[in-house]
Amino acid sequence: MTDPQDPDTAAIPESWDRNARWLRLLYVIVFAILFRIGDTVLGIAALLQALWILVTGRRNDLIAGFGVDLARWLAAVARFQSAASDEKPFPWRPWP
Repeated sequence: MTDPQDPDTAAIPESWDRNARWLRLLYVIVFAILFRIGDTVLGIAALLQALWILVTGRRNDLIAGFGVDLARWLAAVARFQSAASDEKPFPWRPWP
């Protein structure tokens, strides 16, 4: 017996017909690739920020702001990939 309140046993929404499930799988694969790229860009931004702090003694607000926005996008991708959300993140939505 499944409990609709239990996320582990919740039924797949009926709106997810067979074609929609294959299309979602394609989006998940595309977002997995984009997530890896975003993770790499975040690492580069962190390295640049660390170097900036070493040279100037203070943080660069533009790099910090970009890092926050990128982290929000990565979180939105993770929610979509785990089916916690049906909303596709950027570029289907505005940048966070």
